[in-house]
Amino acid sequence: MIMNQHDSTNPRTWKGGFGLKRKLTSIVGAMLATATLLGGMVLPAQASMVDSVTTDPDAGIMPVASCADSGVTSPVTSISVAAIDFWKGQTWQDARSAPIPASYSSPSVNSQNNVIISMFCNNSRFAINRGGDDWRGNGSANLYFTLNDDYWIVLAAGDKSNSMPEDRPPYPPLGTTGKFKATKGTSCFATLLFDTKPSEQSGNADDIRRQATVSCGGTSINSDNYGHNVAGVGLFFVKDNPGDNVQNVTLTYNGNGGTGSVPSQTVPQDSFLTVSQNGFSKSNAGGQCTFQAWNTSSSGTGTTYRPGQTMNIQSNTTLYAIWDCPAETTYDYRLHYDANGGSGAPADWETSNTTGGTMNATVSAQKPTRNGYTFLGWSTSSTATNATYQAGSTVRVSADQPVTLYAVWQQKEANAGLVFNGNGGSGAPAAQSAAGQPGGTHTFTIPNGKPTWAKHVFKGWAENRQATTADHQPGDTVNVAYGNTTTLYAVWEENANANLQYDANGGQGAPQGESATGTTGAKQFTVSNQQPTWAGHKFLGWATDSNATTPTYQAGDKVSVNYGDTITLYAVWQENKDAVVHFDPNGGTGAPGDLSETGTTGNKEFTIPAQTPTWEGHKFLGWAEDPKATKPTVQPGGKVTVNYGDTKTLYAVWVENMDATLNYDANGGQDAPQAESATGTPGASKEFTVSNTQPTRAGHKFLGWAEDPKATTPTVQAGAKITVNYGDTTTLYAVWQADQPATVKFDANGGQNAPNALTANGQPGDAKEFTIPAQTPTWAGHKFLGWAEDPKATTATTQPSSKLSVDYGKTVTLYAVWSADKDAVIQYDPNGGENAPKGETAAGQPGGGKEFTIPAQKPTYTGRVFLGWAEDPKATTPSKQPGDKVTVNFGDTKTWYAVWQNTPPTIDGTDDKQITVGDKFDPMENVTGTDREDGDVTGKITVTGTVDPSKPGKYELTYTVTDKAGNTTTEHRVVTVVPKVLAKMPQTGTTMGVLIGVAIVLIAGASITMTLVSRKRRHSVE
Repeated sequence: MIMNQHDSTNPRTWKGGFGLKRKLTSIVGAMLATATLLGGMVLPAQASMVDSVTTDPDAGIMPVASCADSGVTSPVTSISVAAIDFWKGQTWQDARSAPIPASYSSPSVNSQNNVIISMFCNNSRFAINRGGDDWRGNGSANLYFTLNDDYWIVLAAGDKSNSMPEDRPPYPPLGTTGKFKATKGTSCFATLLFDTKPSEQSGNADDIRRQATVSCGGTSINSDNYGHNVAGVGLFFVKDNPGDNVQNVTLTYNGNGGTGSVPSQTVPQDSFLTVSQNGFSKSNAGGQCTFQAWNTSSSGTGTTYRPGQTMNIQSNTTLYAIWDCPAETTYDYRLHYDANGGSGAPADWETSNTTGGTMNATVSAQKPTRNGYTFLGWSTSSTATNATYQAGSTVRVSADQPVTLYAVWQQKEANAGLVFNGNGGSGAPAAQSAAGQPGGTHTFTIPNGKPTWAKHVFKGWAENRQATTADHQPGDTVNVAYGNTTTLYAVWEENANANLQYDANGGQGAPQGESATGTTGAKQFTVSNQQPTWAGHKFLGWATDSNATTPTYQAGDKVSVNYGDTITLYAVWQENKDAVVHFDPNGGTGAPGDLSETGTTGNKEFTIPAQTPTWEGHKFLGWAEDPKATKPTVQPGGKVTVNYGDTKTLYAVWVENMDATLNYDANGGQDAPQAESATGTPGASKEFTVSNTQPTRAGHKFLGWAEDPKATTPTVQAGAKITVNYGDTTTLYAVWQADQPATVKFDANGGQNAPNALTANGQPGDAKEFTIPAQTPTWAGHKFLGWAEDPKATTATTQPSSKLSVDYGKTVTLYAVWSADKDAVIQYDPNGGENAPKGETAAGQPGGGKEFTIPAQKPTYTGRVFLGWAEDPKATTPSKQPGDKVTVNFGDTKTWYAVWQNTPPTIDGTDDKQITVGDKFDPMENVTGTDREDGDVTGKITVTGTVDPSKPGKYELTYTVTDKAGNTTTEHRVVTVVPKVLAKMPQTGTTMGVLIGVAIVLIAGASITMTLVSRKRRHSVE
């Protein structure tokens, strides 16, 4: 228990007791109502800092919970706190009656009771501190404890500007006054002393003197005897040497998308600081955002801190502003792909933004497929046959206006066939076939081969099996659409003719057949002199066997054919044979190609080409049939005879020489000059004149000659002299300058269907004049003005069909120049009413206009009459009526306002009235005036006429009021003044009954009967 030891007769006399304003409170560094992160650990609320409690023999003890409850190792094995009293209201009270703080961060502090001794657990630090500023009297706190590990014992103090907080431990190195190292198991004693200025012991004591002493194992330190205005003295247990390893950490503020700044805060590690106010602002397309709080995560999922909140910081930390932003309008963009009969279309391109307008979508590289068709590309039309977009092309997509691209297909190749039907005969030609693109046709040539049918004459071919007249003859052409097959039927005529027919039998150009009609016997035909031809073959004559190798008939021979029969003569051919001359360079290179001639019998005389082989260090002498010959048998230009079917090889004959040779190499071109050569003695040289013959090369310009095949600048020109040593060969290589393209490209610049690029090749320094195509691009809602080289141009510099000169080697891009359509808008304002017609909009080019018809629909306005429409909202007279025409220029908006007839004011309280003579009368009593537009107009009412309340009679009053619009209302009123009726009733007093002062007033049209009463008689007077 805690004992109070003081003299009851003198509340200021001490007997070993201790006066504190507040009950001893145990507050641990982790004592938060919700767990607080300390030293990398999460500690539960209300953990203590001791393992056990001992008893002070001179006083009671204050028991506390164990630090072990929080998982934190305490620096002490036991602690006891001597009894403490405190002064309050001139009366000493037991410290145990003071409230105990509910949590670490929010201790209970009474206005006259906020002196605290605080104890903290936190891995590396253990602190006992005295805080508060409302002291009464003098006193001390005695503490006994044993260390359970090695610690630095530190006394630290702060002044009023750097006071030690009452509810958390300050960092020990700040304000350190003394320290020493104590080892595990050491028993320690500490005293915390304080006193208050005598003048302040009955009120708030801002000036307090504090002092502390600690002793462990014979080592002691004392704090200075601090004067008044010192806020606190603390006792600390520290693992590290105070002053060492003190790390600064920084709290940084991030606007999280906002603008502005909040200064960062840098403090020692494990310090407590106050979270700053927000200094950022943020807005979006929806408006201004509202700051909510700070959070350790930019997404707001971390720990939240409010401005002004206390925060314990262990490491560098960033707090992010958390915002509440208004909703933004979202615009959607979509590019849809339609396989258009195929499959495998790309996924839709979709995106959105908050700014609207248009966005560019890139056409997907994914291609759809369709059996029997070739994919050509994409088009915005599902029936297109030509693609306007390819993979990688750009498509302009407007907000909330999806664009659909349809696959464009081309049917794959199909066969066109031509079939021959003997139609009763035999030997019809074989069918023919050709492949091509659907929609096209193939032209077939009808073969010369003819079918045969005994006792029938072949008349030709027809597409109708029953035809009797031929549509086609051998050698004619027939067009057949790809994908179709045409059948030609043989057309026959039954006869008793004798027919002689000719078959080229693989060749062509056979004579026309002959025919003769008869009854019996045979017809003698003479074989035609016309000979067929067949490449590589020699015509020998005719035979009735198509496989014959020896002819039985020659031109002019007679052939007998029975009537009713047909004899076909087949051409007999002999295949030609080649006579060949082959040239072997025999150690050299560059021999001429073979010479060849085809024939049947005999031989062929060939002329030896002028081309000669070469062999470095040798001189070509000519040709011989013996590869070892030293003398030639034939020279270039000479003759050599070779039998058909034989090959004769001529070998180059060489002699090692000392020739000087000048060669020309076209170097990629052709038609170089012939080489020149001269033979001489070693050490001498030959001077050659460069040939005037120029080689040619497509797409290049000949510049001259150089000995380097890679040279770009010539070193020798025609007519120049060049010296070559005998035994050497000099080769001159043609030097070329390649043509370069001149190109004009067309950019639709937001539109589509721009013309294809124009290009031409030529030499640098020259230019190509192009004619701009008549084709123009298109863009919905825009007018094409022409072309310009600036994509931002608003005025065209080039028009279709005009000329444009472009230097070879350069590319000019022409961008379409557009004029966007503008809206002409007409709007209808009910001007205070409602149900106005809807406005209309039309698009067109600036400079023009749209004629609108004003709708028949009329607005309404309770109490008013619609007169028509006017452009001035204050108009009283309309300028347009429903059904009238109004023209609005493109780019303008015209608003028509309803014109209303104003409602007149009303006057109330003017009903006819009757008063009595002598009554007071106010003509405006209970009379009010009201106007729908002007409100209360009572003050504007004028009254005409008067009423004399002293004279009976009828009086007429006229009330008039006019509103601001000039509408006037008039009301009439009759006021009747009637006379008063005065009478004294009969009294009793004598037996006779006396009538005193009776006045009878007769009003026109009325009668009054009065009865006079006495005790004895009763009278009635009419």
